[in-house]
Amino acid sequence: MLYGPLPHTGDAAMGDSGETALYIKILSLAREGATKKQVADALSISYAQLRRHTSALVDMRLLHYDEKRRVLITTEKGHIFLKQSTS
Repeated sequence: MLYGPLPHTGDAAMGDSGETALYIKILSLAREGATKKQVADALSISYAQLRRHTSALVDMRLLHYDEKRRVLITTEKGHIFLKQSTS
């Protein structure tokens, strides 16, 4: 894979498929910008879960938090990742 393994909590090199699917959903929701609340509500996850997953995505430079607008935004690298993951 172009960006290396995703952080994971399971034993598989790419993390469990549920976690990878969650990353894809977060990046998809943030394509044009989404608040943390919008993402958490859309995915029915807690703020703590959202923070853990968005932090990992930011660390991988797939996601950016725009503090001025207070929105999560998928980066260009994140768009490439989504395209590769869904093709």
